[in-house]
Amino acid sequence: MPGRLDFETEFDNDADQHVGAMDFFETDSPEEMLLKTTMLSIYNATLTERIERKNFVFSRNLIDFR
Repeated sequence: MPGRLDFETEFDNDADQHVGAMDFFETDSPEEMLLKTTMLSIYNATLTERIERKNFVFSRNLIDFR
């Protein structure tokens, strides 16, 4: 979508699925909490990489949406 500066396919497009179904429970063990927070950290790094790649493309006018 040109107005939103989105692409049809994003970098690592399937990363959202891994954290989308993840739930935190009070009964989670410390190991489970560590795993889940690590997964969120990896997901945040993926989002940062997406932004950096978009900035690269748009700052160099590599795509013309017209």
